[in-house]
Amino acid sequence: MLKFTLKESFLAICHYLGADVVKEDIDALTREGQDFDLRSLERAARYCGLSAVKSRRKLIDLSEDDLPCIVQLKKKHFMIITDFREGECFVASGRHNKGIWMPLERLDAVYSGVIYRFQEGSAEQQKNRSLMPAWFRSQMTELWPHYAQVLLATVMVNLLTLALPLFTNMVFDKLIPTFATDTLLTLSIGMVGVVVFDFILRWLRSYFVDDACRIIEKRSEQFILARLIQLKQSALPDSPGRITHAVENFARVKEFLSGTVLLSLLDVPFFILFTLVIALIAGVMALIPLGIALCLIPVTIYSYRRTRRHASQLTQANNAKTAYLYEISSELEAIKTLGARRKALARWRSLVTNSAGASLSSKQSNVLLNTLVTSATQCVVIGMLVLGVFQIHNGNISPGTLFACIILGSRAIAPLMNLAMAVNRLSFSIKALKEINELLGLTGEDDSSDKLNVPTLKGHIEFDKVSYRFSSSEPEVLRDINFTIKPGERVAILGASGSGKSTLVRLIQGLAEPTEGNILVDGHNLNHLNLDQYRSHCAVAPQKPSLFRGTLKSNLMLGKSSATTEQLDEACHAACLDGFVRQCSKGYSHPIQERGSNLSGGQKQSLCLARALLRHGRLLMLDEPTSAYDNYSETLFCQRLPNMLKENQTLILITHRHNLLQLVDRIIVMAEGRIIADGSRNRVLAELTQRPAASTM
Repeated sequence: MLKFTLKESFLAICHYLGADVVKEDIDALTREGQDFDLRSLERAARYCGLSAVKSRRKLIDLSEDDLPCIVQLKKKHFMIITDFREGECFVASGRHNKGIWMPLERLDAVYSGVIYRFQEGSAEQQKNRSLMPAWFRSQMTELWPHYAQVLLATVMVNLLTLALPLFTNMVFDKLIPTFATDTLLTLSIGMVGVVVFDFILRWLRSYFVDDACRIIEKRSEQFILARLIQLKQSALPDSPGRITHAVENFARVKEFLSGTVLLSLLDVPFFILFTLVIALIAGVMALIPLGIALCLIPVTIYSYRRTRRHASQLTQANNAKTAYLYEISSELEAIKTLGARRKALARWRSLVTNSAGASLSSKQSNVLLNTLVTSATQCVVIGMLVLGVFQIHNGNISPGTLFACIILGSRAIAPLMNLAMAVNRLSFSIKALKEINELLGLTGEDDSSDKLNVPTLKGHIEFDKVSYRFSSSEPEVLRDINFTIKPGERVAILGASGSGKSTLVRLIQGLAEPTEGNILVDGHNLNHLNLDQYRSHCAVAPQKPSLFRGTLKSNLMLGKSSATTEQLDEACHAACLDGFVRQCSKGYSHPIQERGSNLSGGQKQSLCLARALLRHGRLLMLDEPTSAYDNYSETLFCQRLPNMLKENQTLILITHRHNLLQLVDRIIVMAEGRIIADGSRNRVLAELTQRPAASTM
């Protein structure tokens, strides 16, 4: 069994979380003559930008939210747990990524019951990271008047509930023995008024809750999309399906805040009120609902903890299923042409099985609570009747009081019946809110407020010893790139596939940040500029066309506030899209399906090219703009583009087509992430002709 000291375990946790710390740093934080104890652990965690939390937990209650963690064994030994699966946990071996899967039963035999959890950020920061993030909490705070009305209506509704048992008590004890029909009629009219008023109040509080939820939904979903657009490309999750699933899961939060779930939670405190009323009018009869509630509380807590753990498993399973469904729906043609139907179905069957199993476990974890709470009302009635018989026999209460107590007891237990549903939805709502908050908490492009505004752009681009890699574990895509592009210059970038040409364009757009070096735009570091304003001066036609559901006009004017028909005609003419527009019966109103699925490859590319030309950006970047064009269309494009370019407009052209080189004055040649040639068009072409091995044409 892998056992370590607390210091060794902490160093392993730091290595797992990527914290920059070495053993000598930890030794310096340990007071002389003392062992590395809990206080030393807290100091070391703060030094590394982490927060350490000691807690007592059962192994079976640990969830993914607790990982990675240090588990304290008997005799002051420690282990590091980084993962869970069915009945087993993964125990890491020191500062290495290796380890073993260990049955929980075996570990439980030497487990002391204490764990140390770690999270990024200091303890103060962790306190501020409540279950309700700041952006969501601010919206709830603004809607406090709505919820104040809901609370007031809830108080009045529950107070009106007391009218029925009091009416019942009076009928049985006062009116039946005396047959006072006039009093009965008067009280009945009053009760009708109570029922009507109760109906109005219940409808109003439901309306207030739904209206508040509508406002939260509108503001939150606008904020979520705005934040997602703002995120850096490098910070986005690998799978777009995860983003889709996280946003879809926000519906669970809305569901919790609206309807019967929130209202049932608001009714729970009134259990105390109804129990007190029973105690006032019938004494010991209050013990019945109180005893049943005390039995339900631990079951509710147990169900909540189980549901929370299963919610994490279900979210993970649904994430994988949504991501795969997104991937398959985007590449259906490839699945069919490759004959991969059976493999796709087999993987989908596995994902669906895991998701269905997690869903079943999640629902079953709440079955016990649902069953007990459903039986609770019956237990209240039976208990009240049994105890009431003895109380009536002893002369402590009257039959009318017994019936009033039965009504009050049933009403007191009713909120607990809805608590089962609320507990289940609360677990999923917390998980959904945490998931989307983690997504929105990723690094954004405009996180700092000191960005430089870019009202105008000259188009002077300078790369100063720029290197780039997608991740620390992957090789460099660009290495030590140095060049300068002057305003109004026409430059072509050549190179074999994978040489880093498209990455170069992404760096110029600010979609990626260099690993080393700096990119200067008009003398300013690109990282210091307001990227939204900077990109407003750029026009880009990417290698992969991006189209959206709408019309030809809406796709052409994407990112442009207005354009005249003459400007549309001019851009489409230069991109050789004018012939297609004339063929369409609706012209620029021709419908475009999702991702342009009703267009050919050449039509998609020409539409995106026309969109770039329509922007008249000071910096025009074209990445393989005619790769889907035929020779005739490409020749027309080469003839028409110069008429669209302005004298001070900078052109950066990435191409493998020899014909397009007539549009530029300068050529930069790349190979394996480096620049191997840079100069005038004629000189570079002559060099490439003399060195066929280096030619990329």
